[in-house]
Amino acid sequence: MTNQQLLSSIQITPNNVVHNTKTNGQLDGWRLGMARVAWLTLVAVSVIYYVSGMPTAYRIASTLSTDALQRFHALGLPDNFSALYILSLDSTTFLFFTGVALLIFKGRSDGRMALITSAMLVLTAMLYTAPGYEARAPLWVVAAGSALAEVSHVLFLLTFPSGRFFPRWSRWILPPLLVWRYLVWAQIYLPRLYGMERTGDRYPFLQQDSSDLSLFILFYVFGILLQIARYRHKSTSLQRLQAKWLVGGVTLSVALVGAYVLMLNAVPALQAASQDMVLVRLVGRTVRQLSLCILPVTLLYSIERYDLWNIDILISRTLVYVPLTSILAVIYATSLALTQKFFIAATGQESQFAMVLTTLLLTVVFTPIRTELQKFVDAHFKEAPNRFQRLDAFEQQVSDVAEIIDLHRVSAKLLTESVQAFGAIGGALFLIEDGRPRLVHITQRWDGPIVVRVGLTYGALCVGWLVLGARANGGAYSAAEIARLQETVADVAHVIALLRLAEYADGAPSMALDAVQADGIVLPMAQAR
Repeated sequence: MTNQQLLSSIQITPNNVVHNTKTNGQLDGWRLGMARVAWLTLVAVSVIYYVSGMPTAYRIASTLSTDALQRFHALGLPDNFSALYILSLDSTTFLFFTGVALLIFKGRSDGRMALITSAMLVLTAMLYTAPGYEARAPLWVVAAGSALAEVSHVLFLLTFPSGRFFPRWSRWILPPLLVWRYLVWAQIYLPRLYGMERTGDRYPFLQQDSSDLSLFILFYVFGILLQIARYRHKSTSLQRLQAKWLVGGVTLSVALVGAYVLMLNAVPALQAASQDMVLVRLVGRTVRQLSLCILPVTLLYSIERYDLWNIDILISRTLVYVPLTSILAVIYATSLALTQKFFIAATGQESQFAMVLTTLLLTVVFTPIRTELQKFVDAHFKEAPNRFQRLDAFEQQVSDVAEIIDLHRVSAKLLTESVQAFGAIGGALFLIEDGRPRLVHITQRWDGPIVVRVGLTYGALCVGWLVLGARANGGAYSAAEIARLQETVADVAHVIALLRLAEYADGAPSMALDAVQADGIVLPMAQAR
């Protein structure tokens, strides 16, 4: 393609400018109100269903065979040990997940990603606890909750940490995935669960298909791979720090929980109703619940250490005052008991002065204990202080401003980022000078053909054009991709227009669209070879 042909292929026509006003994943107005109501409804329903299912879960878990009871007696355990252990373990899991979800909601209920994450935590707690399946609710409601929980995991992996899908087409995975998981739960798993005779020897065990589980685990793997791709190509430096620990925790949790579920459903020996298998399954369930807790733990770590969603202050106070309350409660109970024993030994009766002494002791130790806990949290959850943080921040601000006000740098950056984002073989950028387009940037070893042309227009002004060649993978540019490119180009065109208007303020030629001519320009195509 000759220089003149390259220029003539540029259509000098105005383009629609679309501005992206939502870049931080925040909700507002009626959408925010509906999201909060939906979230609170989800939590309320989950708590009600969990509590309503506890009596049935306890009754089933308490129904043990003679062999299992003999094993418990031999170990000095009560008959209801299995039921108490399962409910205690599941309730701890549910409270922990729901508590972390409430902290995230309280700290950032206007953030799309925070709402997705907190809802996912609540649904996960219901999915992996026994009382959730014994709730007094229709089968389709339980099936819908289980399906939503599984899909919420994939949704989290596709949108973390910005709340936006990456890549954008991945959102279309969710509708068929939700239908698939609902049908599996409503038509296969739950009817199978409720149709079998359930006793404490095999409780809580739900027979699932290994092929179905393996296929669904592939969606987790797919989401993790997309997180890695986002980490490498799209995330900012801060988002990389936020995602590093969380993605690692999610990967470990998926690996451990997935291995547990697959083994439980694929190994017949683990399904046997023997006296030894009851204890083995309790140990296995404990390992699974601990593996699940890796997710909220790494979330708390990312929030507190790397200021995920800007709610680190709330989490920091929680990490300090929850253990502080527990420590003070232990000190109070122990000191009160010891002090009362002292007065009984000395006077033969209890004394109200023991409570006064205990209260004084708590007053004395409160501040030192809180200070030490705060130091521990800061040391293990906060990054080491950076003496040059203020200088680094100032340097970055200066660099950002210089990149924007420097016409050459901002236009070169636009071309480079566009070529890399779309995987184009090459591209060029033209700016209008003296009423004519002039080639100012072109990628090396590219001389056309032009596949995409986007005008740098701002209002009634056209300041230039961005052109891209074919994609390296041979694929076509979709309409959604072109629209996304136009959003970025429009913002850059605004900056360029302001800079050029300053240059033309002394009565230079107009930059109106109808004043642009494309002839008589000599392009330095030797650069493109």
